[in-house]
Amino acid sequence: MGRPDFVVVGASKCGTTTVFAGLRRHPGVFVPARKELHYFSAEELRAAAHGPGDASAVAGICATEGEYAACFAAAGPGQMSGDVSPSYFFFGACAERIAARLGCVRIIIMLRDPVEKAYSQYMHLVRDGRETLDFERALAEEDRRAFAGWSDMWRYRESGFFAERVARYLRLFGRERVHVILLEDLARDPVATSRELQRFLGLQYRAEIDLSTAINRTGESRFPLLARALARDWFGKRVIKRALPEPLRMRVRLALLDMNTHMRGAPPSAAREVLRTAFAPDIEELEQLLGRRTGWPVR
Repeated sequence: MGRPDFVVVGASKCGTTTVFAGLRRHPGVFVPARKELHYFSAEELRAAAHGPGDASAVAGICATEGEYAACFAAAGPGQMSGDVSPSYFFFGACAERIAARLGCVRIIIMLRDPVEKAYSQYMHLVRDGRETLDFERALAEEDRRAFAGWSDMWRYRESGFFAERVARYLRLFGRERVHVILLEDLARDPVATSRELQRFLGLQYRAEIDLSTAINRTGESRFPLLARALARDWFGKRVIKRALPEPLRMRVRLALLDMNTHMRGAPPSAAREVLRTAFAPDIEELEQLLGRRTGWPVR
């Protein structure tokens, strides 16, 4: 059965697309052309797909074991295979499913300042033409949206509580098989971050795995119609599939998104302070788990 040797489980908007693109360039690594297979989170994602654009976002989920195995069938001899699906971090049951079905795979978790993550997640949906409220109103609507069955991408606050989720992976897989990357470390020293990641995976070091360029960044859209077309899987239409192979479709789509995205500002100060207070205890617990300081402000 085709299966991955490592899984990048998330979190969303923490640099997983950058790492996905970097790993694809290593000759010793195979990752499917399609990022975010969502095999282990399919049940939850399908149950919570009632927000604007959610149905398109979950349309390509791997539904069966056979489909999942087929995604790794093209791996070459000696290559490590990887699954990069950020939703596995948000939904607690995914960790148990991964452990039960894949055994002692290596786990990569990417995190960032949860306040910045919340705002980036919000701006991701603004960029795609899905979020229409201002940030403070969107935070106020989060519980109602969750109750109505909107997807995890709309859980700006809830998805920023990391400690319990990290603890679950540490407990199930052991510290030696879990590697945590902070986006701030990646931005500050991408070479060292790349070297540590390759060492964790047991790969021969390759300098060409460049993690210095942010991919899938968020912000305001220059052309909203283009943003909505890209968000609604326009590139998944049959005519586009025939014209462009999947790896090229992804590169073109991300390039168009980047071209169409303005630089984003900072979250409003009032919302920032509310979130800082909410996240402070969780950050302290996470730092104890990791045995290191994150550098994230707690007040």
